[in-house]
Amino acid sequence: MFEGSLPPEWRVMTKLKQLMLNNNRLNASLPAAWRSMTKIRYLALYSNRLEGTLPNEYSALTSLDFLSLAGNTVSGTFVPMVILTGLLTG
Repeated sequence: MFEGSLPPEWRVMTKLKQLMLNNNRLNASLPAAWRSMTKIRYLALYSNRLEGTLPNEYSALTSLDFLSLAGNTVSGTFVPMVILTGLLTG
């Protein structure tokens, strides 16, 4: 079981495609620095103790197909940049 905060230093894992850290004791907020993890497709962080708001920077995660934050106290709306781009060019 992992405890503590999510390290912003993981932003260097730019080729990471899946990260499953569900059912741990992770706390604090989501690192905005993770916006550089642009290849990530699956991010499961449910059932932790995360809090705060979903960083706006996460809109840069255009490859993200699955994001689960259930069981935390994270608020906000996730709008992938690819949707915004489609609205502007559509």
